[in-house]
Amino acid sequence: YGDDGVCVNSDKYDGLGFDAAIDAIAADLGERGYGEKQVNWRLRDWGISRQRYWGCPIPLIHCGTCGVVPVPDEQLPVTLPEGLVPDGSGNPLGKLDSFLQCSCPKCGAPARRETDTMDTFVDSSWYFFRYASADNHGAMVDERAAYWLPVDQYIGGIEHAILHLLYSRFWTKVMRDLGLTTVDEPFSNLLTQGMVLNEIFFRKPEAGRVQYFNPADVDVTVDDKGARIGAILRKDGLPVDSGGIGTMSKSKNNGVDPQALVNEYGADTARLFMMFAAPPEQTLEWSDEGVEGAYRFMKRLWRAVAVHAAAVEGTALAPLEVAALTPAQREMRRLAHQLLVKVTDDLGRRRVFNTAIAAVMEFMNALAKFDDATPQGRAVTQEALEIVVTVLSPVVPHATHALWHALGHADALIDRRWPEHDPAALVRDSLEVVVQVNGKLRGKVTVAADADEATVREAALSNPEVAKFVAGQALKKFVYVRGKLANIVVCCLCILVAAFSSDRRLSMRLRSLGLATLGALLVSACGFHLQGAVQVSPRLAALEFVAPDRYSDLQLALRDSLALAGARLVPAEGAPTATLRLLRDESGRRILSVSARNTPREVEVYYTAEFRVDAGGQELLPRQELTLTRSLSYDETALLAKEQEQEQVRAALARDLAALITRRLAVLR
Repeated sequence: YGDDGVCVNSDKYDGLGFDAAIDAIAADLGERGYGEKQVNWRLRDWGISRQRYWGCPIPLIHCGTCGVVPVPDEQLPVTLPEGLVPDGSGNPLGKLDSFLQCSCPKCGAPARRETDTMDTFVDSSWYFFRYASADNHGAMVDERAAYWLPVDQYIGGIEHAILHLLYSRFWTKVMRDLGLTTVDEPFSNLLTQGMVLNEIFFRKPEAGRVQYFNPADVDVTVDDKGARIGAILRKDGLPVDSGGIGTMSKSKNNGVDPQALVNEYGADTARLFMMFAAPPEQTLEWSDEGVEGAYRFMKRLWRAVAVHAAAVEGTALAPLEVAALTPAQREMRRLAHQLLVKVTDDLGRRRVFNTAIAAVMEFMNALAKFDDATPQGRAVTQEALEIVVTVLSPVVPHATHALWHALGHADALIDRRWPEHDPAALVRDSLEVVVQVNGKLRGKVTVAADADEATVREAALSNPEVAKFVAGQALKKFVYVRGKLANIVVCCLCILVAAFSSDRRLSMRLRSLGLATLGALLVSACGFHLQGAVQVSPRLAALEFVAPDRYSDLQLALRDSLALAGARLVPAEGAPTATLRLLRDESGRRILSVSARNTPREVEVYYTAEFRVDAGGQELLPRQELTLTRSLSYDETALLAKEQEQEQVRAALARDLAALITRRLAVLR
């Protein structure tokens, strides 16, 4: 067991958690004079000097008499000469007498300057301080740093965790200790970006180093059935080997030239693809077909704005009159403001772009079906397109700048404040409620938004699709999660057995045998279908739920599942009887196979959760890890549809995972 736990058999420290126990023990040791609690810092050895000339000069002078002498303050800074070109024969500073030769500040004898320069990490470890006081030529930093710092968001690859990020924190604390600044930590938030992947092609000669070839210079060969059989280099027509998918790097020569993408599709298309293909913290599998799909969406958006702008050209656009909107117009406006709410949350709080872009794509499907040429219909379309263009502006700024003007605005979109949604537009007259029978989806009903449980129950039982699964059966329980779902629990075993036993044509012996067999089958079958109707023990009736992300699919599904199982979720101050801690909530996808064109052909969507249950300082259920996966085909030519399918699969996995966790909790006593 390698995680934090609770002290046992530890005298007065019994029952204390990890952090509390450390503090208590440290306090006791301090009172007895044995020592005090201290934080130890560890930093990798850092060689700051390099034998190259483009770094910051090291202000030291070498004198034959006085030894190493620092450059006097009045002679600082030491500046690099311009116009030097490295030729591979050594540091050019050592060959430039005008820089190298100088006088010793102490004795005045001929001396030479240090030709090594500081590593660029030295400058980058504090340049963000200099941004705040760039016009101060008398000091490194001034009081303006306290206003601008710490930096709101740090974005870097995983290698920065032990390099630049750590150096910057170390450097900041040195500046703090020297009294140069009051800033303690340089960065408020960290985002570790994922890597971009692409296929690796190479040849390994019998003698010499491995040669790597760019994927753009390689043609994949296929057989008559389209299955991949090899790859050849276009330059010489000879075969090359594939090293599979790997991180883009110069050493493997599997990078993509961004300028070629910009020339063919524009910079915004490349940005859209990269932001849509994967969350920024996950790896991204490069795909030329994916870029083409993003380009098609950009053209589709451009066409939608152009068609609307042409329709209203030369006429005064009617102001939006909310009270005069038809039901269809109100629904379209609700979808537009719902999109604004989601994208604002995705970008502002969750820091994810792919789900935000997917939401815009889905909304554009609905907007394409909204063909309303009335003045108010045009006004609704205008507002909807303005929202779409605005929420996409962080991702595709160049195109949205032009589209904003096409929508009739004279000012620049970047000068506009981020819009606020209209709460009134989100109000719905009716809701669609999912209806389950014994935990299995059987239908959907539409009810008034303010409908009570009795009304929803009546509508659910009256639904023809639902009625055939509950007809003639005893209703044991009706659970309603407001505005989301209703679950009807019926006793299927006793009703079906009664119907079977009423068949008078069977002999008594055959009927007994049939009843026993049918009963065993029904118990098994109902046991499966009644999984959604499990009940948690009274010990978990008042449950505190602690999760890292309040709005993840798993967290929302788990709340619903627990409510259906009879758990009442309460805050920490509500005297919970137990605490469910969701320690890990992670989903993603893995490529299982690729096509002959090196594009994903089959992917696996996964959802992983780790959790534990505590009560009264004790561990009721130790850390558990559950992972559900589902594989599906992938078609880059139908990028939007497949991405939406993956989102649906991920949501389904979250619901299944929530049901599994609930069943684990149901066995606790």
